[in-house]
Formats: sequence, structure tokens, C-alpha cells
Amino acid sequence: MYEVRSVQNPAEYFTGPEQRPAKTVFFTRLIGYDDERELARFLKRYQSLAGQNGRFLKGPIPNPDEAQVEAFYRTVDSSYRYLPAEVTADIRKFLSGIDAARAAQLAEAVVEAIDGLRKAGKGDNILKNAYVKFLCWLRDGFDRAAYASAGPQPPKVLYEGDITKYEVIFLRILARAGCDVVYLNYRSDESYLAADRGSQLSGKLEGRIHTVPRTPFSEIDFEAEERRASFRQELDGFSRTVNTNRWLYGDALEAVFRSNRARDPVNEDAINNLFIRYAGIDEREPYLNRLFQLEEDLKASKKPWVRIDGKIANPSVAEAGAAPKISYQDRDDLIYGLAERVSLTPDRVRGQLAKRAFVLIMEAQESQNLTRLQNFGVNLLCWMERYLKPLYSVYDAEFLPVLIYYGAPNAKEGTFLSMAALMGADVLVVCPDKTLEDVFVSVPYGDNSRLEELPSSMPMEPYPDREIKIRVTTAAYDAQRQLDDILYTGTGLFRNRQFLRSKPVTLKTTYDEIGILWPAEAKYRPGFAAEKGRVTVPNLFAKVCGVEGGDVAKYFENIRAMLTPNTILVTRIPFIDGSRPNPIEPYAVRFVSNGKLQVDMIKRHSAYQYEFLSDDTQDYILEKIQELLDLKWIESRQAHLDETVVATLLNLNRYILKLIQNFDFTKTIPKMVVIDTTEAMFSLADCILITFLNLVGFDIVVFTPTGYRNLEKYIRPEAYESYTIGDYCYNLAVPQLQIPPEGEPKREKGLFQKIFGKGRK
Repeated sequence: MYEVRSVQNPAEYFTGPEQRPAKTVFFTRLIGYDDERELARFLKRYQSLAGQNGRFLKGPIPNPDEAQVEAFYRTVDSSYRYLPAEVTADIRKFLSGIDAARAAQLAEAVVEAIDGLRKAGKGDNILKNAYVKFLCWLRDGFDRAAYASAGPQPPKVLYEGDITKYEVIFLRILARAGCDVVYLNYRSDESYLAADRGSQLSGKLEGRIHTVPRTPFSEIDFEAEERRASFRQELDGFSRTVNTNRWLYGDALEAVFRSNRARDPVNEDAINNLFIRYAGIDEREPYLNRLFQLEEDLKASKKPWVRIDGKIANPSVAEAGAAPKISYQDRDDLIYGLAERVSLTPDRVRGQLAKRAFVLIMEAQESQNLTRLQNFGVNLLCWMERYLKPLYSVYDAEFLPVLIYYGAPNAKEGTFLSMAALMGADVLVVCPDKTLEDVFVSVPYGDNSRLEELPSSMPMEPYPDREIKIRVTTAAYDAQRQLDDILYTGTGLFRNRQFLRSKPVTLKTTYDEIGILWPAEAKYRPGFAAEKGRVTVPNLFAKVCGVEGGDVAKYFENIRAMLTPNTILVTRIPFIDGSRPNPIEPYAVRFVSNGKLQVDMIKRHSAYQYEFLSDDTQDYILEKIQELLDLKWIESRQAHLDETVVATLLNLNRYILKLIQNFDFTKTIPKMVVIDTTEAMFSLADCILITFLNLVGFDIVVFTPTGYRNLEKYIRPEAYESYTIGDYCYNLAVPQLQIPPEGEPKREKGLFQKIFGKGRK
């Protein structure tokens, strides 16, 4: 008989005999699942093989009817001694034409099963009924598996649903006779264990999800999915083609007229487009004149352009009628089916970019029924035909088309404008009234845009169709407006919170330099740089082992001197309490997909806790979480690592959030000091937080007098510097250390006081 084993991975079922130990088959119970699509893909392939030389059955197996039992007694004259030779003879009589060797294999397995029932105390009458049942099932329900001979794949049997004791024994018979067997139960192992309490007859793989999938695996068209995956892979090949805003400096209205190559000479093969939101005005007449002149210059340029005033009209009956109504099986089928109908230009690159933009926008829509999603998609297709096709029909790669929206778009219109920017068009959203809603903080890919906010606001007026006579400013007025730009551009002087984003770089130093650099403001450190609205912040991330000279008192005194009012002090390991409930954890699996944060979903979700922070701080935190995911500095064998990172970092305490929001990237750097004197290990959450704060820009030192491992458990070594400064010391008691209180805030001098002195009282 065959040896029966369980699998560790369902894919092992598709190995041939030459890849297994001799005469080995598998019998495994699949109880629940972790990934619905992965399981469905396995079952679809397994079912296909079972259809060739086995059986797929949604239980129960029907009991033999009267005609089948009569046929058995009419054909078989059994002695019911259940000896291998006699059972082989019975099988050859009842299963007409079966190979003698195959009959002998089946007979051995049946004899073993009957013997097991006898040892369990079953009487002769029960044994006889079981014997008749097993042979009837072999002939009339599982004949393909019974007759099958050895080949490239063992015969496959798949049983789905609750199961009875004799069905379990029968599946074991098939396995011992050389069949691979899968028992599938999405909900529970209870019915199986009632028959095989010690789980002796099969092994088990159990997933964390115990619900019946929405779509039966047999109804999933994986070939269509593979076609869609291939289509998506092709579209994703263009993911770096569009370079939005990263090249942009200076006046965006002037930049509109630069050729693509002039916008970014280093990246001239990319489509260097802009996506700008103008909110508010400076002064009414100059503002309206700039808008008028923008349109006049566009008319005189080579750039195709279109302006949308106010609301975008819904598709007309004729426009919507051009999109045939098709029934789609599921969400993916709908999205990719509609994407294939995007046709704006014969240029392949621009055409694929348009399809890709449509797919990304559709995939970002919240779950809704297919009819609503289809209506939304058809709306986008109609608007593309109406506004974008005329622009792309005269497309010139050097002079990108311009789409101007004048007013405050609603969410659907904002989504359309985001899609146009994803395609590579220049998109300008001009709204003089700052009180109106800015939907781009929530629409998909709205964060690709840049907000240019002017100081004042005015109610919406019609787009200017003529130049307005304006007042002339005085020289003093102009000087006052220009002075600020002069003093804070390229001079080494910085406004408070001048920069909204930073790029921390960890300094590689000697140990002695840590003490020198620790109190220094960012702008005085080596490697500091400020350009194009982003500042490079040199910070420290060090593990310090041992005690210099063995002087414990001096060791702790040096640590005390490093504490500032903006320091996180940790003296107990682990320091993140994993037992406390985390409101983000149930949703983390939805907040990250394929290593990418779903930013829009996170910000809209009711569990999101950072709404009270400024938009810039929220965006900065989310960017740094994404950077941590991308760098993969956290290592762990724990499943769902990305979800753990997200759940940890979206549940930070208020003190840490305050330090991040107060961090002015050119000035004092917030600190984290960790003192680890015991054998306790850092938790995964501890290491996630430490590494995240390093990416935010914090100075971090982990003092480890014992020299034991701590950071190394989860953090890759290239993330930090290590120093050994003396002998290892053990059983040290950490003295009482206090974070110094905030001193009296220094009154910041005004700009003119800084330059010209104290001034009048």
C-alpha cells in the first residue's frame, strides 16, 4: 500500500511520483484559508485534475441504492472473511475489467479499513454493510479513481463539506490505494474529527478565515484574470513615465509654457507635467489679469488646451449611448473591460498611460455595487472623449496639453482631473474663493497635486475675458514684498517652519563626535542642505555598548546631560505595551496593499487618529511610514509584517506626535534615549517605532552597558551605527532621570530687529 502523508503547502499536490518518496500520496484537510484567491487558484487546478482521473464531490456521498446493492449480491459471492486474495477476487468481479494489480492495491486498503472497524468493536453485520458500501462507492461513484493506474500524477479526489465517519474511512482507502485526497471545509473541522478524533488518518492545514468564499472557486475564470494581470503588468511598465511637479520651481503659470525637455533636462525622456491648485488671490485686478494673460498666451502657443468653467455636465444620452452596456462578472472584470475601451490617441505610450490612469482611478474607488461603479466608469470615459481626446488628437510630446478647471470641483470632477494628471497632462485648478471645499485632500491621487495658496480670497467671478485697468504699486510696497524673498533665499537664514518635508540622513561618526553633534541644531551639522522646498537633516542613530572606564556614575551623568525638553526617555524594555488594544489593528490589512499605503482610505477611515494634526504633519508621517516599508529595514518572520508596521505607527501616543509636529527641520532635533541594562528583548513594535523616528529625523542613542543584542533582533544593521566604548557591565540600576522642563520661551526677534537693532520702545 501507499504511504499517506500530509502537505505543508498545497502546491505539493502537483508534484509527480519522481519528486516524492517512493509510493507516497497526500491526504490533507484544508480547513478555512488565509488568502481566498490563492486557495481558489489551487482548487481550480486540483479540480481539473480530479475531473480527468478522480472525483470532485460536494458531500455527502450517496448511500448505495437498492439496485446497486442487488447488483453486488448478484455479482459477488463473497465469503466475508476479508482476506486480501478474496477481497481482490470480489473487486475484480464487481469492477468489471479492472487491472489485477490495481484490484490488489484496492483490496489491501479495504482490508485495512475493515480490520480497523473490527478492532474498534464493530460486529459482523456492520462490517458486512461497510464492505458492501465501500465496493459500491468504488464502482459507481469513484470509478475513475478506482480504475486509474499510475501516471504522471496520482489520481485526485476532492471532497468538500461536512463528512461522516464511513466517508472518512473511504477517503483513507482511496489514499492507501494510491490516490491524492483533499478534504475541504471552509468553516470547521468538527465533522471530520467526530470520525477521526486523533487525526490519525490525515493531516491538516488551517487558515485564519473560516467563512465560505463569496464566489465558488469553480466559477472563477483564472484565464481572464491572467489576461488582466498581463495587461496590468504592461501598464505598470509606465509607472515612472509621468514625472508630476518634481521638476517644478518658480512661477507655475510661467512653467506651463516650458517645453517638456526644458522642464527637466536630466529626465527629458519622462513626461514632465504639472498638477497645481491655485487657491485664493493676492489682489483682485492683478490676479484676474494674470488669468486673462494665461489664456491669451495659450492661444498664441503650440500647446493644446481647454478650460472648464464651474461644473462638468453629466454625459448626454448620445455620449452615454456610445458606451455599450455590458454585464461584467466582478469588479476587476468591469475595470479592465472599461479600460480596454479607452482610446484617445494612436500614440502607444500616451494611449497606455491613459488606460493606466483610468485603471488606477477606478481601483481606488471605494467598494460599491457593480452598477454604480460601471456608471462612474462610463462617466469618466465620456468626459475623456469630451475634453481629453481633442487635446490628444493634436498631441506634441514637447508641448503637453493643458486642462484648466476654473472653480471648486466636486469629488467626481476632482477625480477626473487627478486622472488627467496621471495621464501626463498639465492640470491647473484655479479657485479664487478659499472658503470652498478642496476635494483634492480626499480624491484618489489628489495628493499628487501641489497647492499654491495666495493670502486673500474672493467670491467666484466669471473667468476674465478682458484685461482690467490696475493700480500701480509704490516702490516701498514692492520692496516690502521682495525683502522677505531676498533674505530667506540662499542666505542661510530660515523662516520658522520654512520647510514642510525633510530627508534625514544618518551621520557616520566617531563616538566622541556624538557628544559634540548632539546639541547642535540641524543647520549647523555636516551634510545639512536645503533646496527645492526640502531640507536634508543630518541625524544620529547609534547603539553604544559598554561603560567607558567602568565608571558607572560618570556613565549615567553623561546620559543625564544628553536629556533635553524634547527627548523621549526609555528605561524599561520592551517599552510599547502590546497588551493594550490598538484600534488600528483590525483595519491594517486594508490600509496597506502590496507594500503601498492606501493613504486616501486611511485618512477617510473612522479609526484614523491623526486628523487633529496639520495636513503637512499628517502627510509627513504617512510618507515616512511608506519610506520604512520601502526600505525594508525591519526584519521579522512574523506574518503580515507590513500590516504590523502600519498598525503600530498609526497608533502613536500624543507626546510623540507633539514632538513630530513641533519639529522645525532646520533647528533643534528631537531626541530618543534608550537605556537597556537587562536581558529583556526589544519587541517588534519597539524596533518599528525606533526606526520610524530615525526616518522622521530624530537623534537616537541606545545605551547598552551589557553589550547584549537588542536592536539587532528586528532592525537591519545598515540602519544604525554601533560603538563599543568600554567593558561590559551587568545588573546596573538606572538612577532617577528626569526630562528637563521647557525653559522660558525665547522671544523671537522680528526680522527688522535682527537686522537693524533693538528699535524704539
